[in-house]
Amino acid sequence: AMLTQHVQQNEPHMAYNSDPPTSGPHYGFMVGKWGAAIVPYAPEVFVHNLEHGGVVLLYRSDCGCPNAIDL
Repeated sequence: AMLTQHVQQNEPHMAYNSDPPTSGPHYGFMVGKWGAAIVPYAPEVFVHNLEHGGVVLLYRSDCGCPNAIDL
């Protein structure tokens, strides 16, 4: 996999082969804050967290289930 392919912000890159992505092009200069986030991170950010051993859990905020995540 291309887990370590660093790209610059707004730099065009190859499309991810999955949605959500689990590897591929990502920002080398930015790691998302560890812990729960209210505002979603761009894939280029959370893929970098994955590179550093992070676990990413994504959820739909429009699911009609306000208790889906306890921040």
